[in-house]
Amino acid sequence: MSLKDISIYDRPREKAEIYGVKTLSDIELLAIIIETGYHGDNVLSLAAKLLEKSGGLSNLSKLNLSELNIKGLKKAKSIRLLAAIELGKRASSNIEFSVPIKDSNDLFLRFKNLFINEPKEKAYVISLDNKKRPIKITEIGNGGEFTCKSDLKLAIQESIKVNSSFMILMHNHPLGEAKPSAEDDVTTALLESFGRMIGTRLLDHIIFGENGYYSYVDNRKINC
Repeated sequence: MSLKDISIYDRPREKAEIYGVKTLSDIELLAIIIETGYHGDNVLSLAAKLLEKSGGLSNLSKLNLSELNIKGLKKAKSIRLLAAIELGKRASSNIEFSVPIKDSNDLFLRFKNLFINEPKEKAYVISLDNKKRPIKITEIGNGGEFTCKSDLKLAIQESIKVNSSFMILMHNHPLGEAKPSAEDDVTTALLESFGRMIGTRLLDHIIFGENGYYSYVDNRKINC
């Protein structure tokens, strides 16, 4: 069945216009973002297959571009979908780009949703302007252990790219305490040193654990 054969009141866009987006199912919301189907699959069928293959909406939100490899979902559609997911994450994480970062507790409250129910270790660098307002948030590590070489290189590249005055490093310990390892200490020291070389000061390194967070600044392991 093509989309034009479906009742106008059951088509995602028309349904959203008449009843509001809150009435739409996950499949219907995805269909609006994807926009078009593929050969024998209408857009609703393609959206359903995408949800089924990913294992549900919560798992879909954790995929990267290379993992969205379902037939009929071209790169432009995948990027549009990932952008919509990122907007949702930012909205739910209380990330305010116009408001300066105050302290570690402010960081924790703003960004904790990035790590809730996250089974893998992930790392982000926040680039900030001279008033300590976030400019950009970049994922620099995903899965496995947080590795110094590749992740720190990307963190520095992003800071240079946006001409940031400050940066903050965040990562999680999915199955453990918010307690730094020896490798975390080395990573922090290296990033602090590299930051001084390019004129971007490391404001803090926050580790998110199962029951709270650890701040390098609060524990006087970064000189701010």
